[in-house]
Amino acid sequence: MRDQPDQPQNPPELPRHPRLAEHVAVRRHLVAGEVVVVLHDTDSEQLATLGQREWAVLSCADGTRDLTGVLAAASRLGQPTSREHLEEFLVQLAAAGMLREGPAPAVSAPPPRSVVADRPVVLPAGFGYHCDGSGSCCRIYQTTLFSPEEAVRARAVAPELLGAGQDGTAAFTPERGSTGPTPEAAGHCWRAAAVTMVQGRCAYLSSQQRCLLHERAGAEAKPLGCRLFPAVFVDDGRELRVTAAPECACVLRPWSGGQDAEALVADDVTTAGDLDPAIAIDVLPEAIAISADKHVPCAVYLRWSDGLEGPKEHDVAQYLVDLAAGFGGNDDLERSPLPRRLEQELRVLRKRVAQRAARDACWRASTDLARLVPEWVGHAIESLLQPGLIPPDADIGAEQRYYCLVAHGHLWVTSRRPLAEELRARSARLLVARQLRAQRSLWTTSLPAQDHVADQPLALVEAAARAFAW
Repeated sequence: MRDQPDQPQNPPELPRHPRLAEHVAVRRHLVAGEVVVVLHDTDSEQLATLGQREWAVLSCADGTRDLTGVLAAASRLGQPTSREHLEEFLVQLAAAGMLREGPAPAVSAPPPRSVVADRPVVLPAGFGYHCDGSGSCCRIYQTTLFSPEEAVRARAVAPELLGAGQDGTAAFTPERGSTGPTPEAAGHCWRAAAVTMVQGRCAYLSSQQRCLLHERAGAEAKPLGCRLFPAVFVDDGRELRVTAAPECACVLRPWSGGQDAEALVADDVTTAGDLDPAIAIDVLPEAIAISADKHVPCAVYLRWSDGLEGPKEHDVAQYLVDLAAGFGGNDDLERSPLPRRLEQELRVLRKRVAQRAARDACWRASTDLARLVPEWVGHAIESLLQPGLIPPDADIGAEQRYYCLVAHGHLWVTSRRPLAEELRARSARLLVARQLRAQRSLWTTSLPAQDHVADQPLALVEAAARAFAW
């Protein structure tokens, strides 16, 4: 392995029939013409990078073969290696906790959706947006997932891309673990397939910033997640709220109405039962955590949410901090440039961002937005933490739209954090976006002049927040 994960002093015994654990995400990248396969342990946050040959060998370790069988399977794929090298390679992964013994458990069908079928679908009042078609959403995320069926369809639509028409592994890896060398052999075991990222972009994004699948076979040829983006679905027990994820720059831009508005859902979708059963819907829990030690019934939260007047003043960030203070003391009510708890949160995030940026710089392309955005965010945080700095002015329109979308979709209670903490985190994101906006001429020097990805820094911060679980 190029970058080895941290290893304990006494590594565990090598499994007899090794396979990659389900908590290890596998992502294949093409960087400057070279294949880099990244193993991301989502439990420990460790990262290891492999070459194509090492991944081909590892994919043979699917839990059904002993080492002799893995060697034979690798030779059949044209990737012979010695037992000594194989053992050394697997011991490193086992020591990092990335291997398991025996076949992976069968992937069962997801349980039927529990949302009430006649739950009315409610969209944000007065909301509209227009997609600029710049393909930014195809390159700000670290991965794009396809269902096994969607991966097969994509390979049929563009068989020449990466040679995937003949070899599915040239374009896709299993989302988690190693369940077989080809989608055809183990497609029933893959929950999802992760597409190869080329210079940090979905492999199916053309040089003209258009989806190749959409161009050749229409919108239905794209993965469901891409077709739905930026719609988010939340069942609050009374209504099915549909909102737009503020990670999409287009939804934060001013919209004056007109016939070119994009639809979050089709016009004939009026109830939850009208939606595709495959669509993921967040369901608010019966009890909502509002602070570290306090929960309230969902009905109480909904009354609070219904009673919000919204930020009458222009400072949405301060409004969110004030709301959080109502759940966790009054220390944040002071109108200081950077409230104390936000400063603490930014210091923690600065460390995490710096670690990720240093790690990604070793292998990600210099134009990869998944590498650039954390670097930009890190520089903005550094500036915000300078003593005496007064955060720059807000993009009032974008922040107001941001608040309306988050509030409508209850997005501040769909995270794992208590409501008060989430409100503070979103306030901090707004401050970081303001700083990015003020420093735009500095951090956009690495982008082509016609690239629109920098037009809405808040959308970039939101995308980075997802990557950092912030």
